[in-house]
Amino acid sequence: MPVTVTKDRTAAIVSAIQELARTQVLVGIPEDTAARKDGSVSNAQIGFWMEHGTQTVPARPSLVPGVEAARDKITAALQNAGKAALDGKDPDRYLNAAGLAARNSVVERINSNIPPPLSPATVRARSVGYGRRRRMSKKRGISVAALAREEIALGEHGAAGGVIALINSGQFRAAFTWVLKKI
Repeated sequence: MPVTVTKDRTAAIVSAIQELARTQVLVGIPEDTAARKDGSVSNAQIGFWMEHGTQTVPARPSLVPGVEAARDKITAALQNAGKAALDGKDPDRYLNAAGLAARNSVVERINSNIPPPLSPATVRARSVGYGRRRRMSKKRGISVAALAREEIALGEHGAAGGVIALINSGQFRAAFTWVLKKI
């Protein structure tokens, strides 16, 4: 039985696949939008420090593990982008879905209170209940830092106590996004 071509979509499909191949989904904190309200170091710089650690701050990686945790969702979205390209349709909807899945997974990781735990001094400085802790420490005759260590050991801090390692003002977490970049 002979094949009859009624409509040749080869050029459109090849073009869509080439466009897909030239598109990257980038997840992170773009430097040009990374400024903080207080004008200090940028969220992108903080992200690098948190991902790799510094001489005085241990690494609390969120970007790479967060993206890795979303691998299945990202893969599904990228497969759908490929199918859309093969159908001659715009794959950007699915590429954006891949970026969103990655970004949401990074934010979820940040919200999970990445170990190691904050030092008692940091917890004390950030804690909403510092005044309460100071009064209790005087009553018990121990230092505020010792009381903070006890609370951490008893699990009275962390997410439940409102002190999460990578969240202070929320600016760092909110800075994560994704972009589609044509190369």
